This record gives sequence, structure tokens and C-alpha cells, in this order.
Amino acid sequence: DRARAGTFLGDLRVATGVRLGRTEVIASVTLPTSTLRTEGWARGTPGTSLAVTTRVVESGRLRVEGGVSAGFTPRDGGLARYQRSTFAGAMIASRWRFAGRQSIYATVWSQSPSW
Repeated sequence: DRARAGTFLGDLRVATGVRLGRTEVIASVTLPTSTLRTEGWARGTPGTSLAVTTRVVESGRLRVEGGVSAGFTPRDGGLARYQRSTFAGAMIASRWRFAGRQSIYATVWSQSPSW
């Protein structure tokens, strides 16, 4: 059990990306900058991730995009033996424009446990 954390600023995530035609690549780093020093609520070490998304189908009314991501955060602190250091994820998203500017969006997303 952990006490409630109260109000605090979380860790800082910085990302940069590039679009290459139908594909986008984003790299990010999360820095341990939290103002909360209570064990279990903030990272004690930097983490990294990489995400790649691409348009699979694109027409006037339909767009389907797919993506994968992976990341690494070293184990840290009193709970290190229980933490995972890597994660992976995948998603598929779609937009169907059925009338004028009216659209329906759907996203299915799955990720392994990140901590």
C-alpha cells in the first residue's frame, strides 16, 4: 500500500519525429524530473521509446493506419525486482468519412505492461 501522492509535476517526456511519405517515426526520452520524491510514483531513471506509424490504406473516404512501438526503462528503486524494463505495443486506427465532414473513428491498441 502506498499513500496518496497529492499534487505534483510528473516526469518530463521529450520527443522528436520525422514523416517519410506515408510513415512517421517518433523517438522519445522520459526524464526523471518529478517533484514528488515518494517511492513508487515517479521514475528514478531515464526511459526511451521508438514508435513507427504508417498509412496502410488511404482513399477519399477511408484511412487505415497501423503502428508498432517499443521502449526501454532500466529497473530502479525498491521495486526494481518486480519491474519490467522493456515494453512493446501495436495499434490499428481507422477513419471512415461517411457524409461531408462527418466521420467515424476507431482505434484498437494493445501494449505489454510497461513497468
